[in-house]
Amino acid sequence: MAVNLETQRYTLYQLFPVYRQLQLLNKYFNALQQQAVIIVVLVIMPISVIFGGFTLISMGSKLSLPDIMIFFGVGYNGLVVIIEYFTAMSKLSCGAEDARKFIKGVVVPRISVTKTRKWVGAFLKSLRPLRVCIGSVNYVDRLTPFNLLDYCFSQIVSLLMMD
Repeated sequence: MAVNLETQRYTLYQLFPVYRQLQLLNKYFNALQQQAVIIVVLVIMPISVIFGGFTLISMGSKLSLPDIMIFFGVGYNGLVVIIEYFTAMSKLSCGAEDARKFIKGVVVPRISVTKTRKWVGAFLKSLRPLRVCIGSVNYVDRLTPFNLLDYCFSQIVSLLMMD
């Protein structure tokens, strides 16, 4: 989007409808994947990381090689899903915020006609940032993967301290 704005001025107003279409797609994506994210990613993946990590640490020497591979695979797959999924979803939010800042800081001041600049500024205010929602209130931001990993590791430590 930024490259297109810098190289071709005539496509400036064509990018606003594209962003609106992205907003609609984001709204439909959030509506479709709400139940899957809450159940699979927020419940099953942290449980798999906690269960796999705790089992490997507490009973690692007593397990046979196939059991070690199973618990390692469960914990590792949970870590990968948490890191990759939430990092990709947080990049969507960060990229949309960066695009809005770019439009506000670079594109709007370039417009020479005052009336058009006011219209573009008002239209820019109506563009919400794209966010992947978790539930109906929360959304994925930059620190969500780290917060989930912190939760998983603190639960593993708490379980180990109970032994």
